[in-house]
Amino acid sequence: MADKKMTEEEKAFLERRRQLGEKMMEAERRLRSRDYPKAIAILEEVTASVEAEVLEEEEKYQYLHFPNQIELILYKVLWKQEKPIRYATFPFSVVYPMQAAAYKHQKRYEEALQILQKDLHWDPASADALLDCAEIQKQLGRDEKAFEDAVSALKLAYTPKQLTKGYTIIADVLKEKDPACAKACLQLALAYTPQDGPAYRALEAIDPEKKIETSEEGLEKAAKEHGFPVGADPDVLSILVSYGDGYKQEKQYEMALDLYSCAYGLTHDEDLGKTVQELSTLFEERAAGKEKE
Repeated sequence: MADKKMTEEEKAFLERRRQLGEKMMEAERRLRSRDYPKAIAILEEVTASVEAEVLEEEEKYQYLHFPNQIELILYKVLWKQEKPIRYATFPFSVVYPMQAAAYKHQKRYEEALQILQKDLHWDPASADALLDCAEIQKQLGRDEKAFEDAVSALKLAYTPKQLTKGYTIIADVLKEKDPACAKACLQLALAYTPQDGPAYRALEAIDPEKKIETSEEGLEKAAKEHGFPVGADPDVLSILVSYGDGYKQEKQYEMALDLYSCAYGLTHDEDLGKTVQELSTLFEERAAGKEKE
């Protein structure tokens, strides 16, 4: 059967997407070279162009965009879907964080927050967007909102770095009110990411003479008092492992490895570590087999 010929409208759409892709790559280059004003100008043009497009049957569908499969899985499990999901053809969850980062570098914090809210519209499961919001709210002196966003992020975190950033922000909010809790949060942050510069510097600043005593029991008690979780969220861990099992049974080893690696990074559980090693071997063997073919 002959391939269906594209209509002129479809060709025009693909050409617009190609041009937008080129502009996004140019904006990324500008960000890397720290030319933030130019990056902002490009990204504002790109997002304005896409936001003006009308989504087909938007009243019937929930349009979303996720940067990876894990956040899609978290959304499907943790959110109630009132409409069928459709996936946006434009990478909103990639472009909006770039735009927010450029605004942050220019100290245009309110605009950065507005963009991050747009990001969360397209990817409600983004712990990274919530952490960026928390960081900006703290910068603006809105400690209560910073704390709220950091706690929300911790409940979605699936990487050690996300947990580290969340606990570092919480420590920053609590350092005057409860120094012992703040120090314990920073110790926990460094347990997840031992070489994290911001957490290490904050820990040195909060207790330079090493006089503040902390304990796991004290952290648990303070966490209940202040209202934040300690460690990776049990629901997130359960989702990572259960979906990892499913992909393993389907012999989709790469995706299973991603999920199990996240779960292991959050827990350092010995059995999870063994599964990661097993999946790594299976994935490498499959990849080697494909190369031979």
